Parts: sequence; C-alpha cells; structure tokens
Amino acid sequence: MQLLKTAICYCGLLAVCAQARADWNPATNAKRNVDDFRNFYGIAWRGTADENLDYARQMGYKYIFFKWDMERNPKAKGFKFFVESPEYGVYPRNIDLNKKYTPEQIKWWETNCSLTSLDKPFPQNIAAGWREGTRFTATLDLQQKRVIREITDKIVKRVQDIEKNTPDFKFAGFAWDVPQPEGDFWAGTKNNWLANGAQVTLSYWTGRDSGVKHPEVVHDYPTYSQGHMEFYRYLFEQARAKISPDAKFIVEPSDPYTQWVAHFERPPFDTMPAAERKKYEADLVAVEAASTNFVQDKRLFAKQIVKKSQMCSTTPNAYEEPVSRLIAGLAAKNGAWTAFFGMPEGNGHTAGFNSIAQMPARLKLVKAIPVWENLLGVPLKERKWDENTKTYTSPTAQISADAYSGLQPDTDKLFFVFLSMDGKVKIPQGYEAGKIYLTDGLFREIRELCPDPKTSYQTTLQDGRTIGVKDGEIRPKASYIINTGYIMHLRKK
Repeated sequence: MQLLKTAICYCGLLAVCAQARADWNPATNAKRNVDDFRNFYGIAWRGTADENLDYARQMGYKYIFFKWDMERNPKAKGFKFFVESPEYGVYPRNIDLNKKYTPEQIKWWETNCSLTSLDKPFPQNIAAGWREGTRFTATLDLQQKRVIREITDKIVKRVQDIEKNTPDFKFAGFAWDVPQPEGDFWAGTKNNWLANGAQVTLSYWTGRDSGVKHPEVVHDYPTYSQGHMEFYRYLFEQARAKISPDAKFIVEPSDPYTQWVAHFERPPFDTMPAAERKKYEADLVAVEAASTNFVQDKRLFAKQIVKKSQMCSTTPNAYEEPVSRLIAGLAAKNGAWTAFFGMPEGNGHTAGFNSIAQMPARLKLVKAIPVWENLLGVPLKERKWDENTKTYTSPTAQISADAYSGLQPDTDKLFFVFLSMDGKVKIPQGYEAGKIYLTDGLFREIRELCPDPKTSYQTTLQDGRTIGVKDGEIRPKASYIINTGYIMHLRKK
C-alpha cells in the first residue's frame, strides 16, 4: 500500500513537472540574466567608439571590446570591457622597412622578440607576423620569463589606467584572435618578402618550435608554445589578483580543436590535475571559421575540456543567408553562443563593412538571437532545429529562410526582419501585439509605423499596408520592406 502511495505521488510529481515544462511562458518564466560575460559585442577594429557603444547598448550587450577613446566617453558608463590581444598595445609591434631605426631600438627588438637567425641583418632576422605594405609585425619572445613579466606589468597598468579614466567602466578580461600556442607567424611569398604568404610556425625558419636565442638573453622555456601558454597563465593570474578576480578570457581560433582544445590533450596538460590545468584554459572558445564544428565536432567534448556552453561562433565570413542561419540556429539549439569579434566584415567574404551600421539587419539580428535565447533561459527542450528546412524555432525566437525574430531580454521588445513575402513572425506566448517601429543602421527605433494612415505623408509611407498583424502573427504586406529591421514593443497579457 505504501509503495502504491509512493508511486502515485511520484507520478503526480512527474505530471506537475511535465505541465510546468509544457507551460513555459517567456512573459513569466524567462530568467533575463543579461549580466553574463558571453553577452558581449566585440567589434573593436572598425567604426568609432561612439557608434560601437550606441549599438551595444541598443542590442542589450553588457560587455564590449575596448576601442581607443572609450575610456573618456560618457557612453561607456555601465559597460564592462575586454581588451583584445592586450600585449599589442604595450610594445613597438610594427617594423617599417622604409624607416631608419636607432641602435637602441634595434637592440630592443632583437632581445625582446623572436629571432630567426643571428646571421641575417635587421630586420630580416626578426620572425615576422602579419605583413602589410612596407611593414610587418614583430612577435614577443615568450620563451623569456623576463619578457612575460615586463609585458604583463605593462598590460595590468594600462587596464588600471583605463578604469581610472572612467570609474563606471570596469575591466572584464582579455581576448585573443589567433591564440594557438605556436603563435601567429607568417611567411612571405616567393617573390615578395613583405607579402603575406602562408601562416607558419617558428619551425619554418628554425626547424623547431623555438626562436633563435640572442646571446644576451635567457630562454627559460625550450619551446615557444610552452612560453606562450605560460604567458597566458601568468597574465590571467596577475589580472585576477590586481584588477578583478572575476576576469574572463576569450580565445578565437579558426579551428577550435586543432588550434586550442587538442593542446590540452597532450603533455604537459594531459597529466595535470584539473585545477592546475584550468589556470591555462579559456572561459570561452570562439570560432573564426564559418563552420558548425564549434558544436558538431565531437572531439571538442570527448574529454570534457570544454562544454557546448563554452563555445561561440564569431565568424565574420558567414555573409550568405543560408550559412549564417545554419550557424546561428545550431548555436541556439545547443546552448552555445554567437558574437562579433574584431570586425564586421570577413576577409574578402563580405562587402567590406567599415561600420556595423552598414551590415544588413538580418546579420545583426541572427548574431543576437542565440545570445538572447541563453540569457532568457529558454529550456533546451523548447529549442527546435529542423535539419530538413534548416529552421530554428522556440517560444521566443525563429530563424528561417523567410524571417528572423527574437525576444530581447529585459525589454519586452521583439526584433524581426522579413527575408521574403512568405515570412511570418509569431508573437511570443503571454504577449500581445504593440507598436511597431522602423529601425536605423544601429537597430534603434526611429519612427513608429502608423496603422491607419490619414495624412498625405503617412499615406505615402503606406505604413498601414506594409505590415499586418493577425492571429498572433506579424506578416509583410509590401516587398520593399524585405531585409529591413523592425521592433515591436510587446504588451504582456
């Protein structure tokens, strides 16, 4: 009898839980936890500080990549900032073949940066990074503890100075493009030493994972990879001790497994205790390539070095709608993230956007939707991905060939873009239709649509005939609004 009662109670509990899941309502159940470091806007190499701050605020980002002049901009108040490749801003990185340098300057490069030879003249003896015009970048010799410590001290001071200039603009952490331990080195082409050929490692010049040691320095680490990882560890340690104990670290490899995770499956990391290994690990692994491997490469998760919630697609190369839709849809389905990193354009794959305002509304929105889904706490069981149609749907969002839409956390705003006349945007459960606004290039509301045009001006705009709302759905009525960004201010029922 007691067993029967227990079974009945258990079944009742299951029924209640099932009902709770079935009744998940975005208007009442959403978590709206926007203060998450993965909620970041990472454009820092393009646009202006003003523009990037305006866009980040409109889209609900709480974290932003630092850009020069932000520290004195009142619009930065309330944001937390990441510094991308922080070492680049604290040493003379660029060498110009058309310039003359003093012996002291040359000596500094030769004793602080990776060398390829002791026989070649300066600057051909410097291991070259990215090349552009008559310039190339010199990469720090991270096989030296001295270099690691001196550069770290400069980075920490720079961050502290930024915080002093704007007290309510707080440090969030660091991020790195091309983070692989072997470094970011580049060979020239056959006919032009200054042209970017292929990405290489130091072994291209020296035959091993090590630069040539200058007679006046000490190589504390036998390989560049080891020194590079020790730089990360030491910088993480110092930043958390001297700036913020909550500092986070983001890396953006092109291939997340071969260029990052695989290194932790090899010595010395494979035998380290988890707590020790964590000192070297990133909090978020973003992926530059236009690929779905950030959630579909099983090798990434086989040894639990990273979780899907630690993966993010930041690719600037996914311009075409089917590709961007696929990446964002799978990110949302798996509880992973999407973001911008560095620049809005993609290495020749896009139209070459110099500003986020130039980017199509669909691309801006599709990058935001997976983030909003995670911040709202939409249960993974409620997130549906149709592999046949390549369509994502949830109680709060959709990503289809015909329309994108997403509920923004904390605002009760529904952002949407129609991609075809067949597009339909469902109003989320618990809400009813409100005012619709046309948006500008920063996705800001600029004008309310008039549902019943009366004046000649309104009639010309044809607001009442561009978008219709019926049976809980928003539909386009005019083809010229396709690919235009709109926002509906929802009303809770």
